[in-house]
Amino acid sequence: MAHAGPALFDVGNPGTLQTSAYVFRRENDPEARQKAEGTYFRLVKEPDSEAKQRRFKEALANLRAGKNDPIVYRYRQGDFDAIPGSPWVYWISTGIQDVFLKCIPLEKAAPVVFGTKTYDNFRFLRLWWEAGYKKISRFNTSWDDFLHGGMEFVPLMKGGSEKRWYGNQEYVLLLTKQGREFLRWLEEKKDRIRGREHLFMQGVTWSNVCSGRFSTRLLPKGAICSNAGSALFPPDIEMSLGVTNSTFAIYAMRLIAPTINFSVGALSRLPFPATTSESLPILVRQAIELAKVDSEEIETTWDFVSPPNCSDGIQKVAERHSQLAEIERQIDKEVYRLYGISDEDRRAIEAELAAGGASTENEEDEEPGGTDSEETETAENFWSEENLAKAWISYAVGIVMGQFEPGSEDGLGRGRFDTETANHLQALKDQDGLLVKDPGHPDDLAAKVLSALEVIFGEEKAETLIREVLGNNGELLANLRDYLADKFFKEHIQKYRKRPIYWYLRSAKGNYGLWLYYHRLDKDILFKALLNYVEPKIRLEEDRLKALRNRKESVGSSGREAKQLEKEIDRQEQFVSELKDFEEKLRRVANLHLDFNLNDGVILNMAPLWELIPWNEPKKYWEELQDGKYDWAHIAYQLWPERVQEACKKDRSIAIAHNLEHLCESAPSKATGAQSKKRGRKLL
Repeated sequence: MAHAGPALFDVGNPGTLQTSAYVFRRENDPEARQKAEGTYFRLVKEPDSEAKQRRFKEALANLRAGKNDPIVYRYRQGDFDAIPGSPWVYWISTGIQDVFLKCIPLEKAAPVVFGTKTYDNFRFLRLWWEAGYKKISRFNTSWDDFLHGGMEFVPLMKGGSEKRWYGNQEYVLLLTKQGREFLRWLEEKKDRIRGREHLFMQGVTWSNVCSGRFSTRLLPKGAICSNAGSALFPPDIEMSLGVTNSTFAIYAMRLIAPTINFSVGALSRLPFPATTSESLPILVRQAIELAKVDSEEIETTWDFVSPPNCSDGIQKVAERHSQLAEIERQIDKEVYRLYGISDEDRRAIEAELAAGGASTENEEDEEPGGTDSEETETAENFWSEENLAKAWISYAVGIVMGQFEPGSEDGLGRGRFDTETANHLQALKDQDGLLVKDPGHPDDLAAKVLSALEVIFGEEKAETLIREVLGNNGELLANLRDYLADKFFKEHIQKYRKRPIYWYLRSAKGNYGLWLYYHRLDKDILFKALLNYVEPKIRLEEDRLKALRNRKESVGSSGREAKQLEKEIDRQEQFVSELKDFEEKLRRVANLHLDFNLNDGVILNMAPLWELIPWNEPKKYWEELQDGKYDWAHIAYQLWPERVQEACKKDRSIAIAHNLEHLCESAPSKATGAQSKKRGRKLL
């Protein structure tokens, strides 16, 4: 076999096409087949077809001359059986073979569970900030706990980017009507919640699909696993985390599953050491704690406290990651000892991993939230002086909007403030979640954000921080106002995975705007915006226009002042027209009398406002709502009740969502005659 690996053909991404050329000979005698020896040319490290061709000819010449060549391997057919599944890993040593032969597979040391599939992530999954920090039932120990808790969201582990020890806790599962809507949906798919005996238990989870290296992390109590983030439930969680996050485990998983797909079956075959370790669990606990500190500094995690300190935060992040790297080296050393791996094999393993990644065949992006947040980047890559300043501005926006709770014990974004500072920051919180882009207005977002930063840092340091992002030119507050309405809103959309919780409603030319906080949405908020902000603003600007016209009449039609006034009147007329256009579009949505239901998720609730939001996604979802794609959503029933009632006749899960089961023509499940709590347990 000439194993060319990636980059043989010049395709769009050469790494996605793995190739080999081979000659087989049929052997009917099983014993002879097992003893037969193949010859293998390993050409996976050469960068292109020409380099592979040259290296193959060189190795072939050495072989014909009776010389050894480091890319030529002789391997017995029967030796492939050392690894479960018999992958053709002809380059491994006898020492690595022995590890697989002598150790038990992981599935015999710990139950490995394939997680629950939703079949419709957009309908049943939410990013946790869509649900709201206090509306997630995070500490269930059983299904009965969930039923008695009265909440509708539970944490769901859905894989994600490469992340060791702790993290990727971004998603929640929507379980309305005590889970009946979701359970009925699964029943229609002839499925159910999987791994019921381990529901809400602490364990170890990993991403089934990940373009980075294989990694595992803590599965916290109270969570459910998805099919993209399966789990194992070992008797010693720290021991299993240490082994599965070791360099050897990464190497072994690459032998077992040489692509980006790390299935339950692949992890089940990972060899697990028979001996235990006293030091490994201690090291793992230290690694978890360090990873948690990272999480506390990222606002899109529910562990968030505050961004890193402005004075020495970046340095502390680097020190922390250096400490974690040293702990991981100690973990590697201990795991190598547990497996009995020689120094020679260790060097070969680390050289192999340093040479390149796995194939990226069949990569899938299942995440409904789009682009990753900064949590997916390493802290060293993410934290720059500019990004740190942006993080503090975003934090200040969250304080003013009401997302963060400075000084609140265990509150999201509680910060590390003294009582006086925390009280000043709490006083800046807007109670109705409505702010404006309007110079001089008491609810101008930019002015409040500046005030929050001045409370935290003092005036001089706050200005320095803002200038780090905006530059030194121009008036500070005006620049901050423009930044929030433009770049910040775009960055917020990206940071929050296309599910923004601060909505910017903009007039056509961007001269006026409203900010809405998602978790303050109710049936009155748009009328409040019109009554308290837009209508008074129009009256104020009309009065200014009238005053300009009166001045123009008094000075006549000639002269420099008259010409200047004509220009001012023209600008003011355009501004008033812009405001009235904004009012008309906002009132059109307000007159729909929507009672926003946050269970529908950010993007469907945002969709009716698509004309006012400077982002293309809301319009797309508005059109799909009109087409009947999301009839399970409450907003669909409010806008098109007759159409949704027809959908309820055919789909019981939609009927359950809208409390319209009496309309459903399909047969109810066997459990539907019982009380709701009993229904939930039986359907599980």
